[in-house]
Amino acid sequence: MQHGFDRLFGLGANSGYFGGRTCTLDGTPITQDPTDFYLTDAISDHAVDFIAASADQPFFMYVAYTAPHWPLHAFEEDIARYQGQYRKGGWDAARTARHEALKDMEIVSSHWDISPRDEDAPPWNEAADPDWEDRRMAVYAAQVDRMDQGIGRILDKLREFDIEDNTLVVFLSDNGGCAEFLCEDGNRIDWVFLQGLTTHDGRPVQMGNIPGLMPGAPDTYMSYDVPWANVSTTPFRRYKRWVHEGGIAHPLHRPLACHHQATRPDAYPRPDPRHHRHPHRRSRRFLSGRIRRPRHYPPRRRELPRPPRRPRVVARKAYVLGARGQCRHPHRCVETGL
Repeated sequence: MQHGFDRLFGLGANSGYFGGRTCTLDGTPITQDPTDFYLTDAISDHAVDFIAASADQPFFMYVAYTAPHWPLHAFEEDIARYQGQYRKGGWDAARTARHEALKDMEIVSSHWDISPRDEDAPPWNEAADPDWEDRRMAVYAAQVDRMDQGIGRILDKLREFDIEDNTLVVFLSDNGGCAEFLCEDGNRIDWVFLQGLTTHDGRPVQMGNIPGLMPGAPDTYMSYDVPWANVSTTPFRRYKRWVHEGGIAHPLHRPLACHHQATRPDAYPRPDPRHHRHPHRRSRRFLSGRIRRPRHYPPRRRELPRPPRRPRVVARKAYVLGARGQCRHPHRCVETGL
């Protein structure tokens, strides 16, 4: 709230997605019910409530989901939809399939070869425990699935208040795939908040990517690691924290709503809902280097009639502001903080 927001649902100590996590609401600490708490759902719940309270006026809302960041925590019913899907062919088949899909959609050039498999990722047929590896990616996909459900609830709330067509919704990620183990460098569990963690009912959390221990439950704490992060950054190299394309090229979906019907109803056709894709098939429609504009998006600026040019007024702040900080020439200039 120190940055200008009127309402805030904030996170407290990092202890995963499940359990009694201490959060803040409008700057006041609140304790969640440990038996009925999942962080992604809590973020969605408050986002929907904030929309309901502000639907009668313009608003800006920033919904910062933590999913699918580690730890790999998800509901079994969500995991079940993906369990076994990555078992056949593993990360090698998944990378190839995603690369071909990107080329078919002309998001990347057909002349682009896929980057080599990461040197720290073995061939899938040499994976030591394919069932465990499949489970890790299934939980990761389930985390994205639950987030996608929350985004659907947010869009439904906009429709409920009949403000969907007057709301701009942009979805993006802050970086590429994350190949971290559990800490920034190496395999050392040395972060203070990761030591001695227990579940809400007192069970110790088993920390680390332990083969054979299936992730997803609140008493585990794992990440999906290098091989699956290599899938997420297809067709590029490297990951979050690198300046390679795999670290800095990330998904950007623009408008999921907002058709500007009040100003140019003929210029902004309604988007095709198929482009809000299911999360486990979510492709990078917008990548640095080349952007493809689907037909249903607004025309480029040069295709629209240009407004008449206004004379440019350059003024020092001392000239713009009056004695009481009020603009003397509101019709000519806007304060820019000079």
